[in-house]
Amino acid sequence: MKIRAEQNSPAYWRVVIDNPPNNLFDQELAAELQSLLAGLETDEDVRIVVFESANPNYFIAPADLIGAGGYDEERALSGPATFRYFLKQMEQANFLTVGVLRGHAGGTGSEFFLGLDIRFASREKAVLSQIDPGSEFSAHQEGFDRLCALVGRTRALEIILEAEDLDADTAERLNLINRSVPDAGLDLFIERFASHVGGFTRENIAFVKRAAGERSGQSAADDDDTTPMDALASLKWSETRERIASPAERVWHRQDYRDLPLGEQFRPDYD
Repeated sequence: MKIRAEQNSPAYWRVVIDNPPNNLFDQELAAELQSLLAGLETDEDVRIVVFESANPNYFIAPADLIGAGGYDEERALSGPATFRYFLKQMEQANFLTVGVLRGHAGGTGSEFFLGLDIRFASREKAVLSQIDPGSEFSAHQEGFDRLCALVGRTRALEIILEAEDLDADTAERLNLINRSVPDAGLDLFIERFASHVGGFTRENIAFVKRAAGERSGQSAADDDDTTPMDALASLKWSETRERIASPAERVWHRQDYRDLPLGEQFRPDYD
């Protein structure tokens, strides 16, 4: 096994990538990841899945183009469009996928990381890189599409053609990651974030993911745009009404509510 799935709670899973020596994206790792995603999708309790590496120096390295006859997407992944299908699996999952980057993510590893819903990185240790189009990147148009959607055409051209390593602060400025976090506080930051997200309903997470993807133009969904009625429908979910009721009574009806930490009121463990 090249991945370890650890259940921190029914809602919160951590997936540790462990493919020595440098987490090369090979046939077996690809197949294990796809199988894991399919299994988690059938678990109605799962709300958030965090991906990280057992190797402090590598998140996922580029695809294995040499071993076992070279990397073959058709053999590594099942589905109508192989790696594109795999990225869609993550995007359309009814739970949130989060990447924690310490060390290097390059080539296919970078594409995998950028395909996750939310991405956090160690300020001191994280490195992102995308190799030039004369190598494996030319075969992964979906990676190029996502990069352009994240940073725009001109920055995408610079990132690919310059092919230089990007530290976490630079990646944050370019919109490649959500946040650059000091390494000493990264684990605590992730735990708090996962605890918060894990308290929401699966339906709400799926709705927010779909709506954000459609509005940003990064959605792989084929259906029509979300209508305002979708948001109104979410108010009918029993879990949503219960979640709103307590903070509404406690905060919104108070004259000084603007001075209160409203986000904290929605945490499932708020007292």
